[in-house]
Amino acid sequence: MSHSTSRYLSHRALIGLDKVGDIVIPGGGPQQLPAFSETGCASSVDEILDATHPDDIQGLQLLLCAATWMPAGFIKGLLWLSAQEGKAPSVIGTALRFLGMGLKGVPVSLYFGNETSPYYQGQTVYDAIEYHVYVEPDYGD
Repeated sequence: MSHSTSRYLSHRALIGLDKVGDIVIPGGGPQQLPAFSETGCASSVDEILDATHPDDIQGLQLLLCAATWMPAGFIKGLLWLSAQEGKAPSVIGTALRFLGMGLKGVPVSLYFGNETSPYYQGQTVYDAIEYHVYVEPDYGD
């Protein structure tokens, strides 16, 4: 469960973000990835929301609050439905894209951005997938 606070999302919405995140990214697998909520990456949600339009934040807030009351199977159905956006008429497709961004895009961005809470003690996502970037500056000649 989230110990996070946000300037944009209520405590209830942060609980919903952890719930949805654990459905999208349950953890485990061959690389023993941590679950979304285990990493505490929801604590970095404001970094994403700083650049988000207030109307979109309000919609995300409502969606995540509602998710706290939804059964996991219903959320999985919404995720499947949002993935059908390319088959839907333009107006419905647009709504489904926004649904997908809220339900899947936010958790995936936080998780695979290697974000963790200050209290997280486990292996980071980048370590688990053995992703290490090294950049050496080219100072020219």
